[in-house]
Amino acid sequence: MTGNLIHYDSKLKPLSRALRTDSVLAEVLVWQKLRARQMMGFQFLRQRPIDKYIVDFDGVVNGIANWIEDAKRVN
Repeated sequence: MTGNLIHYDSKLKPLSRALRTDSVLAEVLVWQKLRARQMMGFQFLRQRPIDKYIVDFDGVVNGIANWIEDAKRVN
């Protein structure tokens, strides 16, 4: 990997966008707390493709990528 780029399968991008609009209640509630840097000023992204996966919430805290994954979406 070069620099700060996270590589992903480009075929996942349309699916990740669709998942943002088709959220379960738990995702909506978590996103309300994470969005707009409300969690101690850290930025989080939602439904982000990483490698060959789509993580529900991805954030970088002190240069470390963290994510919360909904096990029901993992196949």
